Amino acid sequence: MRDPGAPVDREGDLCTSCGSTWRIRAIALGALLGLGLPRLPLPRQSPDWSRRALGVSDSVVLSAALGSRVDYTNSYYHRFPRLDLLDVPPDVHGTMDLVTCSDVLEHVPPPADRALTGVAALLRPGGAAVLSVPCDEHGSTREFYPGLTYWEAVPEGVSWIDAGGARHVDETPEYHGGPGQTLAFRLWGVEDLKERLAAVGLVDLQPLPDHPEVGVPFLAGAGVWTVRRGEEPARPVDPAPSVTSPAPDVSPAGPPPLGPLRRRWGRRPGRSPGRAG
Repeated sequence: MRDPGAPVDREGDLCTSCGSTWRIRAIALGALLGLGLPRLPLPRQSPDWSRRALGVSDSVVLSAALGSRVDYTNSYYHRFPRLDLLDVPPDVHGTMDLVTCSDVLEHVPPPADRALTGVAALLRPGGAAVLSVPCDEHGSTREFYPGLTYWEAVPEGVSWIDAGGARHVDETPEYHGGPGQTLAFRLWGVEDLKERLAAVGLVDLQPLPDHPEVGVPFLAGAGVWTVRRGEEPARPVDPAPSVTSPAPDVSPAGPPPLGPLRRRWGRRPGRSPGRAG
């Protein structure tokens, strides 16, 4: 249980029993809503092994809780079991009742629609996804590296090349915590996210309601959402040139790697994508 007198902090506000943060508990609450379960802590839910769920690099705390109540698998970028949201294997298409995807979509190299398509591909019709995504609730999506075709970390920051072949250097790149590729590529706008989700068959984007009884008090601008897979087939995303980046440090074993990994929150608003160089 969280300390009711503690300030609400997305990446803090620790539970005194399990050590979960506000964000972990929010994703768990979203999972309850997505699966149509009562708003009770996961340990108090009855197991239902007929429900299938997939985590995209979930925390150990969340994966243990979900795995004790439903048929749940956590996936990773840097180790087995590995899954690439940009290339979901056909044998898992349409097999999941729930996908949890926490602080991932801001780290997908453009175009990010490919990862949205991957989430939609995993879900059966009517299945739900819980997304935590840093968003500007009143503005448009801001791509920090527009037209990106290549990037690499350099001593000065991030060197990147746009579609016209011009090289730029971002001297103040935003890296979030966690192993793997942690460079932030964008700050999503809510309406744009909603439209692009709908374009790939993910509908009814809803902000997560607060529920203090399960340790999720109100937090302004929290950026946690639920969305459902529609009944209609998704519209394929137009193919786009791939972005070249440094190779990830992954084990050679297992299925293809998942592109972005779970990230920490944060981005300084209003910064430019870097100087031309």
